[in-house]
Amino acid sequence: MATKTTKKQTPKKTVRAPRTAKTTTKSTVADPQPIHFIHAIRGFFNNYFNFSGRATRAEYWWAQLFVIASIWIGLIVSSLFTTLGLAPIALILLWVTALWGLALIIPNLSLMARRVHDAGFSAWVFFIPFIIAVVLQYIPGVLGSIGNTFGVLVSIWGIVLALLPSKK
Repeated sequence: MATKTTKKQTPKKTVRAPRTAKTTTKSTVADPQPIHFIHAIRGFFNNYFNFSGRATRAEYWWAQLFVIASIWIGLIVSSLFTTLGLAPIALILLWVTALWGLALIIPNLSLMARRVHDAGFSAWVFFIPFIIAVVLQYIPGVLGSIGNTFGVLVSIWGIVLALLPSKK
């Protein structure tokens, strides 16, 4: 008769991971990785003329923060030079700031187009009212304050579109 040798089995110890705070919030953003400030600014300038594709809310708002902050810094420094009596330097800095603002119009429009695409709409949802507002601003005396009011409404419409969640 063959004898069986049996080993005594020892119970395995289970090692538990330390408990951490549970985060059960579900994100509606398609890309789970956060977009940081530098990444958003690089994308803003790398997609200067790119009106197709998508831009997340974070990418949009980081870029807007950069644009607004850079223009405000230019204006504040220019006014400081004026206060110090260095008007020629202030004027040069004011012109540089104005040119910087003009240079940022196209990437802002392309970023808005990508943001609207990310929200699931065509970019024309923003651009048709935007074009109408620009045209109404330059019709002398015909529409007066209606053009200004429409421009404000288009600005509010742009903010609403920028705040919409991503759709995939």
